[in-house]
Amino acid sequence: MKRLFWLSIFGLFSISLNSQNVVVDSLLKSNELQKARAVIERIINPVDQKLTLTKYYNTSEQLDSSFYTIFSIDTTRISELQKGYYHQHLAKALDKNNEYDLSYTHYIRAKDYFTRKGINAEIYKIDHELYKITGKKNYLDTFFEASKKFNDYECLSEASIEYALYDVDSETKDEVFKYLDDALYYNSYTENYDQKKREDFTNKRTRLWRNLGRA
Repeated sequence: MKRLFWLSIFGLFSISLNSQNVVVDSLLKSNELQKARAVIERIINPVDQKLTLTKYYNTSEQLDSSFYTIFSIDTTRISELQKGYYHQHLAKALDKNNEYDLSYTHYIRAKDYFTRKGINAEIYKIDHELYKITGKKNYLDTFFEASKKFNDYECLSEASIEYALYDVDSETKDEVFKYLDDALYYNSYTENYDQKKREDFTNKRTRLWRNLGRA
């Protein structure tokens, strides 16, 4: 049965780059790095393989390998969809390398390509990254509204935490804790929900509570 499952997964790789990302994302979020790497090595298209491998390296904090892999791609020979992922993964590597201005530029380019191709699931997640780089609330608002539209509870949970931490002061502390409680609520509906993540949110709430003098 396990063999049939993996064969069915590998069959997706010759069909859709989006399908590849769904499978690999799920494994990376579950911290199943070895399984993710095994899946990536079986991707048929060499460009798709390099793009997904860059995401793997970004997640595992192997930035030298991220840059080496992404820069080995000839961008004059790839599709618009592939260019979207190219700029997205390069932006993430640059972000992790503290090169925020360059990261912002590549996220904007990625968003443009994804908008052209109608890849909504990637567009609003880029808005979250742009908010974290710039601190501009309009990006957070767009991320939150899109997460609601697509019933993405994991992103709603993340957005609620961002709202909680946005411009915190003693006068807004009640609203802060409302957003943190919303984050716990949305997280309980996520596909990757587990007790460890709930404990992480609870710990963040407790630390913020203490910092504001309520504990």
